[in-house]
Amino acid sequence: MKNLIPVLALAFAICCSSATADVLVYNYVETGVITGNGKRVTEVVRAYFISDTDTSESVSIGYLTFNGVKYYVVLPSQDSFTLKVSGPLGASYTVLTKALVTTTNTSQLVKLQAEFIKGRDVLLKIKSNKTYVAPRTFAGIARSAENIGGGVIGITESTITATFNTVDTVYANDSGNSVTTVLDRYKTLLASKGYVPFL
Repeated sequence: MKNLIPVLALAFAICCSSATADVLVYNYVETGVITGNGKRVTEVVRAYFISDTDTSESVSIGYLTFNGVKYYVVLPSQDSFTLKVSGPLGASYTVLTKALVTTTNTSQLVKLQAEFIKGRDVLLKIKSNKTYVAPRTFAGIARSAENIGGGVIGITESTITATFNTVDTVYANDSGNSVTTVLDRYKTLLASKGYVPFL
């Protein structure tokens, strides 16, 4: 689960800037098919992605139910790369990529991880009196091969969608909230629904 979310994390610090820092909130869904050890299972991870428009501070809080237990996990940004691409008719796109290969022995947790998601830039309302240019939606894929326990290698093939959360973004910015304040609000919300930290 820990390698499913972080690709969004560097996007807005690199691609976008603002005179006054605000936050962006996205609802994120990743559906992964995990194959290994003679089994195939599908897991759906949902998350809130929160990013400061003026600094590199960004974080995701993902949540799922696994073996009947509700978990959440907080994931900081790491190892991502952002590209801005010009398209036809003046369109621009934000492309978020990640590639990580571990070439040491098989006891390493992650052996291979790759992600690619993109979204078309549009004007978004981020405050009662402010707009911002960023994608309304992102879509893409992720692939990984990793040690799933006991030296057994499993693969995960995922589809990713992320949708801008206007209500939570405007509320956070009108209230002057930081990334940490928004994250704490989501932790409280998830705890109230029976989710516990994933260790």
